[in-house]
Amino acid sequence: MAVFLTLMKVFLFLTRVGFILNLIFIICIVLRYIPSLQLSQPVVGFFLIAGLVLSFVVNIILQIMLLVLMMGGNRKFPLSKFVVANLVIAVFQICYFFFTS
Repeated sequence: MAVFLTLMKVFLFLTRVGFILNLIFIICIVLRYIPSLQLSQPVVGFFLIAGLVLSFVVNIILQIMLLVLMMGGNRKFPLSKFVVANLVIAVFQICYFFFTS
């Protein structure tokens, strides 16, 4: 039971972090189509690393943890808006990375 509670705390923390990273991912996608906006190089680097790399990695970890939490044990927990938003954006990321050129 202690392992479940620890995993749940880590999952809830990563859900919030993943949501913030997913917002940065959306900003990256929007900034791609606004060429006239001039940003400094460190800001562009931060958005690229956090939005395109970290958000994808954290979403993969979140989806695996969600499967483990849903499959393991008979405890039911309500899916928050953050979890649903992360799942929707994860599907969009997979489509964006693997099906666009």
